Amino acid sequence: MDPDTPATTVGFLGKLGMRSFAQCVFYPFEYGRTLMQIGYEPIAPWPGKTWTGQQKMMLPNIFQYVGYMKAKHGRSCIYAGVKVRIVEHVVSQVAYYVATDSLPPSDIETEIDEGKEVSEEERRQWYFDEFMKAATGRSLAVIVSHPFHVCAVRVMAQFIGQETKYSGVFGSLRELHRESGIMGFFSGLVPRLLAEVCQLAIWHSLTYALITYVSREREHRDIFSTLMGFVASTCTYPLLVVSNVMCVSGSGLAAGGPPHMRVYSSWIDCWRNLSAEDQLWRGSSILLWRYDTRSLK
Repeated sequence: MDPDTPATTVGFLGKLGMRSFAQCVFYPFEYGRTLMQIGYEPIAPWPGKTWTGQQKMMLPNIFQYVGYMKAKHGRSCIYAGVKVRIVEHVVSQVAYYVATDSLPPSDIETEIDEGKEVSEEERRQWYFDEFMKAATGRSLAVIVSHPFHVCAVRVMAQFIGQETKYSGVFGSLRELHRESGIMGFFSGLVPRLLAEVCQLAIWHSLTYALITYVSREREHRDIFSTLMGFVASTCTYPLLVVSNVMCVSGSGLAAGGPPHMRVYSSWIDCWRNLSAEDQLWRGSSILLWRYDTRSLK
């Protein structure tokens, strides 16, 4: 590493390497969850009970789901598309860093961290500025990385029909352009972009409210930020489901058309249909148990 390289850049590259490694390690679970989100359930539901004793039709959790994938097509299949996903992650993180992380912290943030008193107006303005900076960075990151995201989702979706059209990074980009044209690079972009911006808005708003009315201690601020980040990601989850469905719908893959999936005219059409079928939250509960909501109709 060049000794003149800024410390912030070194820290960023270190975090990028660790996050990319984590992406590789947990990729099979992301793979399984993505297939759940686009509506693929290869294991028939079975009758069971909730912790309250209510009768439900059960679906496999993520471990059972990935285990089925591995048993059906081997260990290598659960890592199909991992290279494309890593490239997407790197492009996204670099774009976000260029837009935001290279900027120095504001004077108000430094004063807050040092425990100095700042006015409510200054504090409110700082939170708004931080939201705008983060929203700009995340928007740029999503737009720049989205073609790779579409390719990654389509590589995963090939599991359903066992196709091999999407393979590798550049091969997948070429196939995406051949199959769907330029607009194919932006399939599902709008709901994904909305999810990112809405998540940041909810996260920053709730964190600001808690810090303002509950506690302003630094350690509490970190806890509030972590918890509200989880709440915000949960609230925007349906938009991510719609985005991934739109990445596949009408793609020419078996997963993108009947009988596996309707071909949607727009993401709003997709939202309305999934909402009517109570499917906007599919794949959200993956660790212990899942319920087949379609069987309750």
